[in-house]
Amino acid sequence: MIRTRNLSCSLSAAFLLVGLAGCGGKSTTAPVIPQDVKSLYVTNGASNSITVYAASAMGDATPSATIQNSLMSPVGVALDGTGKIYVANSFSNSITVYAAGASGNATPSATISGAGTGLSTPYGVAVDGTGKIYVVNNGSSSITVYAAGASGNATPTATISGAGTGLQNPIGVAVDGTGKIYVANRNSESITVYAAGASGNATPSATISGAGTGLSAPSGVALDGTGKIYVANNGNSITVYAAGASGNATPSATISGAGTGLFIPYGVAVDGTGKIYVTNFYPNSITVYAAGASGNATPSATISGASTGLNGPFGAAVDGAGKIYVANQGSSSITVYAAGASGNATPSATINGASTGLNLPVGVAVDGTGKIYVANNGSSSITVYAAGASGNATPSATINGASPWLDHPNGVAVDGTGKIYVANYSSSSITVYAGDASGNAVPSALIFGAGTGLSHPVGVAVDGTGKIYVTNSGSSSITVYAAGASGNATPSATISGASTGLNGPFGVAVDGTGKIYVTNQGSSSITVYAAGASGNATPSATISGASTGLQNPIGVAVDGTGKMYVVNNGNSITVYAAGASGDVTPSATISGASTGLKGPLGVALQP
Repeated sequence: MIRTRNLSCSLSAAFLLVGLAGCGGKSTTAPVIPQDVKSLYVTNGASNSITVYAASAMGDATPSATIQNSLMSPVGVALDGTGKIYVANSFSNSITVYAAGASGNATPSATISGAGTGLSTPYGVAVDGTGKIYVVNNGSSSITVYAAGASGNATPTATISGAGTGLQNPIGVAVDGTGKIYVANRNSESITVYAAGASGNATPSATISGAGTGLSAPSGVALDGTGKIYVANNGNSITVYAAGASGNATPSATISGAGTGLFIPYGVAVDGTGKIYVTNFYPNSITVYAAGASGNATPSATISGASTGLNGPFGAAVDGAGKIYVANQGSSSITVYAAGASGNATPSATINGASTGLNLPVGVAVDGTGKIYVANNGSSSITVYAAGASGNATPSATINGASPWLDHPNGVAVDGTGKIYVANYSSSSITVYAGDASGNAVPSALIFGAGTGLSHPVGVAVDGTGKIYVTNSGSSSITVYAAGASGNATPSATISGASTGLNGPFGVAVDGTGKIYVTNQGSSSITVYAAGASGNATPSATISGASTGLQNPIGVAVDGTGKMYVVNNGNSITVYAAGASGDVTPSATISGASTGLKGPLGVALQP
């Protein structure tokens, strides 16, 4: 790419995304990085806002502007050469566009949304120098491209999708000066590159992938003026590759180590001087590195603190008495609601505070005695709390350390004997622990290996016979394992295929009859399968439609009567009658300011 002061970057990643704005002026060619960066634009998924900071901001900096209108779990952000702001809203399947300099309750100047757009949980967005808009859709593993100025139910001018593309739950996207498209695929740990104008089942012109690349759950991708490729890896590193890199390419530089301040980095951008800007999902910070930084590099600046407005959330469960437990990633809290709660319900208990050990909680489960088990994605730990815990409660047990094999755990389940089952996203493994496990505990069983069919598992459930059910976000599948399975275990059943209706599966639950309930983020639906289902199984029931109130559903739980409790990451809990199907109205909805819901992800019921 050519360096010029009149063009802005088009770089994006996920959850907390960062964009750069430089000098104004309309761009007439594909985008390059501004040398005189004036502002940083950040998407905050938890507070549904865009916060803007001066390029020189440091510490507990107050935003120079905050945009908060029509945003629904914004993930990607990009700016064009005129300063217009483009935002990918993952929950509402929309792209909202704001005028240059927008702030406050600003009405979008354009909104791309509707069935004809092909948007499916959009995460990353980029804009080229001609104004064309490029979007990566996490839900459908596709790239959709829109004409400059597109709005409404706009049909894409191009769609890259299909088995030959190598796309696998893409998160970040960037476009270089020649129109080539670069995509970060988190689940396949790869960067795929497509020729300018690519469409259909297009084969990548280059793929960076392999053990030597250092890629670890890549989420953000950016390019500098020389064509070098910068990648934000959720495994707490930034890897840099030479222009034109492909295959098992060794990074030319890697920023990693305790001194870097990196913690679950998602977004990355590079300015015209080579400075690197990174958003860290926890602890809600932006770290900046000098041009050419490598190794255990100390940030030249860090934006973090209460005044910054940076924020982000996740999970839930229901106990046997009907009480509802929710993991809020944005506030690192567990909120509990009375059985039958609906509307703007105040929690009956909230676990929150420095002593709790909560750190980006995602999954939550409750055993028959009322003990609460939480999977903390941020600290790769499991924290356990006494029945009835509330406030700044110290865990009764914490499983963490090198021996437990925990690696960004998302799902947690407990069986009738007290054994604890954990879905580890980054290592594609299931770890099992004794009921009294604590500290640096070695798993009693580990399901791991090429034969398991595990692909970035996010949800886990156990039925009364001990069979283990897992949702795999990387392959949009459900894998089932025999009771006591360990090692490179082959699934006893796999639900996968076009007829299944699986689309970004996340949460999974099993009722007393063996029926399987799954939340699908990509289609905002619940699919239910008969006991023993396998293969390309058609759901016995599907809850989907405008009346359902489903909005990017994450967690699901089923009580003894068959009622379904669903956590929607749009800050609500919806409850459905046993046997519900179609475009059904919830029997109850918990939502509102008093609920304390903040990016809820998991749900559990007390037995």
